Amino acid sequence: MKNNVVKISSDDTLPDLNIPIISSNEIDDIFRQVEEEELREVEKGIAIRFGGSSGLGNRVPIASVTKKKTPSFFHHKFNAPRKEIVNYDKEARKLLKVTKRLKELKNLTDTQAIIGLRSGFNSFTNPRIKERCPWNNPAPICNNGLRYRTIDGTCNNLKNANYGRTGTPFQRILLPDYAKQSVDLPRKRAGDARELPPARDISNKMAAGRNAGDSQNTLLLMQLGQFIDHDLTHTPNYADEGCCRTDGKFPRSFNAEKCFPMRLSRSDPFWRGSITCMDFSRSLSSPGLKCELQNREQLNQITHWLDGSNIYGSTDEEAAVLRGVRGRLKISKHAGESKDSLPTCNSSGKEDIEACEACEGEDKDCYFAGDLRVNEQLNLIVLHTLFMREHNRIAEAFERFHPDWSDERIFQESRRLTIAEYQHIVYKEWLPVILGNNFMRLFGLNSLSSGHSFDYDDNFDSRINNEFAAAAFRFGHSLVPKTFLAIDKDRTRQPKVMNLKEVFFRPKEMKTPGFFDGLIRGLTDERTKAADADFVDDIRNHLFETSKGAGGLDLVAINIQRGRDHGLPGYNKYREICMGNKATQWSDLRKSMDPQGIEHLKKMYNSIDDVDLFVGGFLEQPHQDSLVGPVFKCIIGDQFARLKKGDRFFYDLGNDANTRFEEQEVDEIRKTSLARLICDNSEVDRVQPFVLKLPISNANAIRSCEEDSIPSINLNVFNRNTFKR
Repeated sequence: MKNNVVKISSDDTLPDLNIPIISSNEIDDIFRQVEEEELREVEKGIAIRFGGSSGLGNRVPIASVTKKKTPSFFHHKFNAPRKEIVNYDKEARKLLKVTKRLKELKNLTDTQAIIGLRSGFNSFTNPRIKERCPWNNPAPICNNGLRYRTIDGTCNNLKNANYGRTGTPFQRILLPDYAKQSVDLPRKRAGDARELPPARDISNKMAAGRNAGDSQNTLLLMQLGQFIDHDLTHTPNYADEGCCRTDGKFPRSFNAEKCFPMRLSRSDPFWRGSITCMDFSRSLSSPGLKCELQNREQLNQITHWLDGSNIYGSTDEEAAVLRGVRGRLKISKHAGESKDSLPTCNSSGKEDIEACEACEGEDKDCYFAGDLRVNEQLNLIVLHTLFMREHNRIAEAFERFHPDWSDERIFQESRRLTIAEYQHIVYKEWLPVILGNNFMRLFGLNSLSSGHSFDYDDNFDSRINNEFAAAAFRFGHSLVPKTFLAIDKDRTRQPKVMNLKEVFFRPKEMKTPGFFDGLIRGLTDERTKAADADFVDDIRNHLFETSKGAGGLDLVAINIQRGRDHGLPGYNKYREICMGNKATQWSDLRKSMDPQGIEHLKKMYNSIDDVDLFVGGFLEQPHQDSLVGPVFKCIIGDQFARLKKGDRFFYDLGNDANTRFEEQEVDEIRKTSLARLICDNSEVDRVQPFVLKLPISNANAIRSCEEDSIPSINLNVFNRNTFKR
């Protein structure tokens, strides 16, 4: 089926709402007021910096947040915004203030304010908004003959050059469900608008279990999933103030625009009353693509495309820092290792590299890559290193075959091919395990076995959905294990076992000779955890823990809180879209959840409509031949359909003579596999052909990298044709 994409809402399908007449004088006055207030805030900020009163009440100034390396410190660093992102947020908050004032002045309903103002007040209709809108000041200038992707995601869609651009807001499947009488405050209970059950209580009640292993899939499935996520989504959070009291107690008041702290019960089984507050900073906001007056929208601070931005960066500045010589990416060398490692932070200019701040240890032990989260845990570094080495392997070959090519040409052609291999691996190996072959076939997501594809459609808005980023694509947290293994080459010694909670942001061990290859053997040998409602203690009680046994954050609770912060409607509304009907009584959920999960939901939530999307999603049983349940499958599947059919540079497309690979080149790309990537870029010389599956069948038995079942890609085939640049 050509473009069978799940039908979801977009701005084009929103109802027209009648709103009272608003004169240009009224709107000008409101803008003037908001700008004057902003000026006063800036002046006040300067006074505070130079010794005035802080006026922060229970809020903690940034100095005390960042001085001590607490779990919250690392969480803030992990989701830190770039400078220009902070500026986008300032513009968005101004537009939101104007929206709120108009809502008050004209006595608008929530819906009128959220969608009624959009068409009349945006950068196309209002000169005051136009002059402030970052997306057209300046607007991207696209060259139709562009052969290579831009680094920042612009100019992929020539009809809307800002689709997929770094810093732009997520799109939504459903309109947000913020608290009543607001256009930006976190979701509350349906009906009586009281607080939803505490996220930490839900995590304790529903997410702790025995963490069974998966019977078919390797740990590499989880690890590749995290790597893909770090190419597609990065939602920055405010980090300029702590949201709990310094003694760990819940504050009497907090800044609701930036904070949404989690309340902990005094009878919490882990904390036992020692703290009653878990820090939670809200996500930054971004103006809509038309800078329209509307509800708060969260943003993606990396490109929205499946384009290897975690390898190459999402801004020209990031990309420049990563560039080495002769088209290669920068590297570092470790004693006793024959292959290159990622560049380390003990280089000049490290103060401008965000990844170097989000790491515990000495500069020489920390790495940087296209995504600042690279140091989070050891196996994530492994994936980053494999793709960096693959780019450099290709660049070296291209330099040999084409001595006349410039440095830029070698880099861009190597990047183009590395992204193509990566996309092929995602759609050929990873996605069929997650979504199942039935879904892949039904929605035309399978890779072709020959020839070009022609299903590109420039009407698709391929931007990442808020529901995907803040809920559905977090399903992989259930796959995370408690321990990682490093297995030696001969498999004779006992594997080295590491607890996840002890390796957050501590990459020092990567320098040990043979350790990198040991981790790869562990990833391809070990089972991943089952996709279910059980999450390991290491991410529920010890996330980003900085000293042994002291406790850390709770990732499950954070996910639940994040969905509320983003105003994601409840699970039941997505059930209606994805399964055709809403649950009207608890027993309706039996089609997709087990009875125990439903009993827990009944005890925790006031109404079926209150159930958080993330919670309903992780309680779902796997659907048909997929790893996930029907609602998560529908949201994830829709997103990857958009990423394939709406990406002008997708590797197998034949539409554009200037951007496409020739047919014999696509045939070579189809030979690539994750197993081959490991064989070519590590000292591991034996592996199963399909490395995301355990080697438990003859067809997928561990074999030599020299065998035909793990074919090599012939780089000599590429770029034989001359083309205009």
